[in-house]
Amino acid sequence: MNTFEKTFNRSERDTAVEAFAIVNSDNVEIKENRYEVFANHSYNISPKIVLQSSLTTEFSKIIADNIFPNGALSRRDTSFTYIKPRINLRYDYTDQDQIRATVEKKVSQLDFDNFVTEFDQQSQEFKFGNTNIRPEQVWEFSLAYEHRFPNDSGSLEGEVFYRRYTDHISTVDFTEYLNFTGSSIDTEGFFNLPPDAALRSTIDFSAKQGNINKATAHGVKLKSNIRFGFIGVPQAVLSLGYTYEKRRTTDQFTQLIRN
Repeated sequence: MNTFEKTFNRSERDTAVEAFAIVNSDNVEIKENRYEVFANHSYNISPKIVLQSSLTTEFSKIIADNIFPNGALSRRDTSFTYIKPRINLRYDYTDQDQIRATVEKKVSQLDFDNFVTEFDQQSQEFKFGNTNIRPEQVWEFSLAYEHRFPNDSGSLEGEVFYRRYTDHISTVDFTEYLNFTGSSIDTEGFFNLPPDAALRSTIDFSAKQGNINKATAHGVKLKSNIRFGFIGVPQAVLSLGYTYEKRRTTDQFTQLIRN
């Protein structure tokens, strides 16, 4: 069970003698109940090949209350159920060499700070909260090769991976666009309208953390561990690692594919 409470207030005044008036207020209270049910299985296909699998089911319930300055309450009451399978196939090519193939579904935990409006001092901008964010889901496919040095002196490992995201969390355009008659219009239609300063001045442009339908990533991981037993210090270990990852997604403002 997790609880979270955070308040953001923005006050302004026109002159030094006037009292501050609240312009923007965001008071969020959250309660989350989460639990998991899981099962594991292992099967030795042969002396050199082992198949391990697991199935985890995650249940969570989130109640998020937006409490406004006038006392009004807006409640989000949401339940999530995610099934997260994992399959790992290991092949011991030799006593020192192993090949692993893994398929796994992962689900991220929500960052409740994204639910509440905040002011970013570094960029000097307001980041509006969004209590409707969903957890990010990802299918990950990986293939790894590991070589273990003799006498437990270390190892060398390389891995390639591919990830496919659903409900990817990023900055999303939440602006409500209107045409010259005040009717709702989509983003492309709005920016295809003839330039008009008066129309654009009436639009309250708004960007928040939200969910994008899909995104992808691929990359390589390299790592090694070396024990210094050959110089008489077996407790000392040198670890080196390198990761290259490239992500691709649809920009929610330009609708173009970007890194």
